[in-house]
Amino acid sequence: MGVPSSVYDVGGAMENIILVALEKGIGSCPIASVDRDKLREIL
Repeated sequence: MGVPSSVYDVGGAMENIILVALEKGIGSCPIASVDRDKLREIL
């Protein structure tokens, strides 16, 4: 059993969103996982 095709679909959609944002002068950085407790501590 491989990776569900929906994972690739979401990846393609994310790439398009990032590219359009970049074209509009908005930088971004996709993050795969977040340590929510550490993020709360920082913010």
